[in-house]
Amino acid sequence: YGENKLKYQMPVEECGNMLIMMAVVCKADGNADFAKPYWEVLKQWKNYLLEYGSDPGDQLCTDDFAGHLEHNVNLSVKAIVGIEAYACLAEMLGEDEEAKKHHVLAKEMAADWEVRALAGDHYSLVFGKPDTWSLKYNLVWDKLWGSNLFSQEVYEKEINYYLKQTLEFGVL
Repeated sequence: YGENKLKYQMPVEECGNMLIMMAVVCKADGNADFAKPYWEVLKQWKNYLLEYGSDPGDQLCTDDFAGHLEHNVNLSVKAIVGIEAYACLAEMLGEDEEAKKHHVLAKEMAADWEVRALAGDHYSLVFGKPDTWSLKYNLVWDKLWGSNLFSQEVYEKEINYYLKQTLEFGVL
């Protein structure tokens, strides 16, 4: 980030995005040749997500309308699927042990996420604040890739809560 202050950056968001986009490109190509020259940088981004992604600190995310938000649950999902993207890339590159290790780490982070984000009939926007909610759009990668990091209960609760909210506010 050089001269730019970290408070104006989105490191979890951006590391996750880069890993996810790389995995999408490589899956579309049917091989990970595109990722090979960048493998060391991809490892750095994965390491950042492992260190800071489980419960992101005070930083911006794509939802910049919310401003800085500590303990952002959806940003944590981005980190988890980013690590899964790294595992997919490792598998495509024939690094089977690395792939297995990081798939397990992503799965463990997702299980921990489910416990910490649970807010009764939904999953919160902010860890520790059950009265918050947001659309967990970063879950899409888990579904598209069939990774099964998150339980079906997460999807069911979130869809039901969304429908309840939209009906309550007369949106549907």
